[in-house]
Amino acid sequence: MRSGEQKFDWGQLVRVSATAPPAYRPGRRAWIVGIRKESAAQATEPLGPRLYTIEYEDGSSLEIGEPLLEQIDESQGSTDLPER
Repeated sequence: MRSGEQKFDWGQLVRVSATAPPAYRPGRRAWIVGIRKESAAQATEPLGPRLYTIEYEDGSSLEIGEPLLEQIDESQGSTDLPER
């Protein structure tokens, strides 16, 4: 991945990092449902320059920084977004 490129794509299954604060539900799987790039002036640690809206398996969602997400092996479960 080159600098400045997003690490995740819309609809991708991800896992919240085990080091994420409890409010982000560390270890839980979720899907990327939104992507927003922050300007250098707006970017803050640990969120970083790219923010993702993720949707958990229970349908709840939140915005989280790229450093707090991990790629997940698609063989670890369904990659289909939950139906509403």
